[in-house]
Amino acid sequence: MATESHGWIGTEIVNTRFGDFEFKNGYPTPEAADKLYEWLKFNRAVESYLHFVTIVSMFHMQKGLTNFGLDAANKFLIFETLLDAQSLYLTPNTESIYGMQFLDLKRDGPTIVEAPPGLMGGFSDMWQQAVIYLGPTGRVQRPGGQRRWLDGRLLRPASPQRKGEELDQDGSGQRLVPVPAVLQPDPGVL
Repeated sequence: MATESHGWIGTEIVNTRFGDFEFKNGYPTPEAADKLYEWLKFNRAVESYLHFVTIVSMFHMQKGLTNFGLDAANKFLIFETLLDAQSLYLTPNTESIYGMQFLDLKRDGPTIVEAPPGLMGGFSDMWQQAVIYLGPTGRVQRPGGQRRWLDGRLLRPASPQRKGEELDQDGSGQRLVPVPAVLQPDPGVL
């Protein structure tokens, strides 16, 4: 019985950073195949961890702040000191005074957030993707103002430079911006 080779690798040992893998007639030996599957499972685990570390971190931060007492839209946490390397956050810097709140529009209904002049910050979704920036970091550099959140949408002044925005029906010059869904996983899962 003739064994056909597919031509891209012959009978040899392939040396990699993950170990040596033996091939015969272009195919991995059973031992090499087992090692390759183990590395594939490990790689998938690392990919899963890297993909979900942000959402899991934000979920537990939200849970911790709610347990701390930030259980309504009118409560806001402002840190008394600068953060340092001991802080249990994914991406803080050591030169900013942090404040945070998680909006829950199902619990609190439509919410107005008043940003004072000089505030530099923004709103992010649970994946830490920016939804809107406030102050000098934003596209529209305003000294402050109100942001209105309605049922998963942000209501803010319309911009003639952006095409395709949904303007409100009463012509007040406001636009509705869809906001990415905030993941609310089953508390028993995490």
